[in-house]
Amino acid sequence: PARTVLDPACGTGALLRAVPPRPDQYLYGQDSNPELAALTALRLALHSDATVRTMAADTLRADAYDDRKADVVLCHPPFNERNWGHDELAYDPRWEYGFPARSESELAWVQHALARLTDGGTAVLLMPPAAASRRSGRRIRADLLRRG
Repeated sequence: PARTVLDPACGTGALLRAVPPRPDQYLYGQDSNPELAALTALRLALHSDATVRTMAADTLRADAYDDRKADVVLCHPPFNERNWGHDELAYDPRWEYGFPARSESELAWVQHALARLTDGGTAVLLMPPAAASRRSGRRIRADLLRRG
């Protein structure tokens, strides 16, 4: 069972709230919208026995949990985000599988999720169908498949 769970784009906390609650568990959420981060904290405090921490910040540009690894990363990232930090994050160490194109914010989120996983951890992301077929992300997708 997962002891630490992270949602780096938590929104209202729906994915974190779906995690079966355990008192020895840690749930971490981050969202760029402060009101949504606060709402997530409130919802989880009311419905979970886990230790809950939520932060309001742009995850790709200002990761509040950059020193933390999670057993599970759940994420429904924003789709087709053009202003995800492409220019300022060009040399970010999270791009282990390749630097995502400006039009491939979803692949930035995938690599962010993988960078936050413990060894043997699991990442589950809800992705748009187009993320599987855009030409600009072909190399990154191929490397993800190659490395498992």
